[in-house]
Amino acid sequence: MEDQPLVLIIDDSSVNVMMLSGILKKEGFRTLSSSTGPEGRTLAQTNPVDLILLDIVMPVENGFETCRFLKEDSLTAHIPVIFISALEDVENKVKGLTIGGVDYISKPFEKAEVLARTRLHIRLNRAFRAVIKVQQDKLQLIKKAQENLLVRSPDIPEAKFEILYQPIHEAGGDYYDVLSISPGIFGYFVGDISGHDVGTSMVTSALKIAISILNELLCPIFNEGQYMTGFYAHLNRNKSMLTYLSAGHPPGILIPKDGAPRILATMGDVVGIFPRIHVDVKEIIVVPGDRFYLFSDGLIEGFHLKKIQRSEGVNRLQAILMEERNKPLDEVLGIVKARIFPKGSLSEDDIVLMGVEV
Repeated sequence: MEDQPLVLIIDDSSVNVMMLSGILKKEGFRTLSSSTGPEGRTLAQTNPVDLILLDIVMPVENGFETCRFLKEDSLTAHIPVIFISALEDVENKVKGLTIGGVDYISKPFEKAEVLARTRLHIRLNRAFRAVIKVQQDKLQLIKKAQENLLVRSPDIPEAKFEILYQPIHEAGGDYYDVLSISPGIFGYFVGDISGHDVGTSMVTSALKIAISILNELLCPIFNEGQYMTGFYAHLNRNKSMLTYLSAGHPPGILIPKDGAPRILATMGDVVGIFPRIHVDVKEIIVVPGDRFYLFSDGLIEGFHLKKIQRSEGVNRLQAILMEERNKPLDEVLGIVKARIFPKGSLSEDDIVLMGVEV
């Protein structure tokens, strides 16, 4: 029974409702009916409606208003709407199709036309939703694969990091990684796509080479206009040394255990556009209890300051991190999210925020 299509008829004429219901039921359709737009919209929200036959001239709200409300509601926006009306002028037909209707049947209606158009649009809608379902299933597989690739703090507890990762789609364009290089030495990376204990000089050279190789690998496979930014931090706990570089990415932020914060800014080209790129590598001394944070631009864009420069967004994030620096690392990340995206508001981009305790 549930495989039989369900058609909702919204018409203030009981005669029209009776006639349309009779035509559809004889052909195996199930029907619901309403004499007003608001009541019909409620039925559409609470029942698995496959298609709506909608009159235009009705009390309370006309069919155009009802259709507009249906298309603005996430629960009903997917349901195809066919207007059935005695208004035959081109202006009303165009208006109905523009506002979200998929078809228009003129009164007095013919049985064969009603059935043909109803079958057509239910078939098209079901086919479209089946394609969407297949794509959703594929994205879920990608999401699971991506989640399996992303390291979590319990995986490397000695790295002393916490992560806030929130993609806006099933699979995010932002990426992060934490590498255990050797005892006491770790690498931390945050990127965005629109071994052994070695000496400090070797670390600097290796980082530049790694980014250059990555650039050469990605240039041929990126589409036109596509590139990647990234920030890498290399922490040698044994020598209390933090080495870092940026490839066109927002800077990191250092929150010391005592003293003033510091923006970890350094120049570098984005990855994937130029045949050769240049990045500057910097070093600073850190002490136990210091913290540093890496993040993607989706986080600072959450301040919703349309004309603000990136640097001001970084400064605002730094102020929050300083204010909360005595709290546990995981708690700080939660506070940042709540402060930038209050009351469940959503980000318009992927979010990565990584906090590391030295």
